Amino acid sequence: MTKKDKDQLGYSIALIVFLLLIMARNVFSFIPIMYFIVGALAISFIVGESVKAMIPTKKDKT
Repeated sequence: MTKKDKDQLGYSIALIVFLLLIMARNVFSFIPIMYFIVGALAISFIVGESVKAMIPTKKDKT
């Protein structure tokens, strides 16, 4: 998997996690909305970066 593919996969997973957290907002209704959005963005970023780090990069044979 190339670096570009890894980046795209990481961003896609981060977006999916963020949207799922936003859809689950009623479960976390005790948290003010701005704190929730910032927390959801942080969690999404961490998950996306973790997924990118776990996937090996294809080495070019030059």
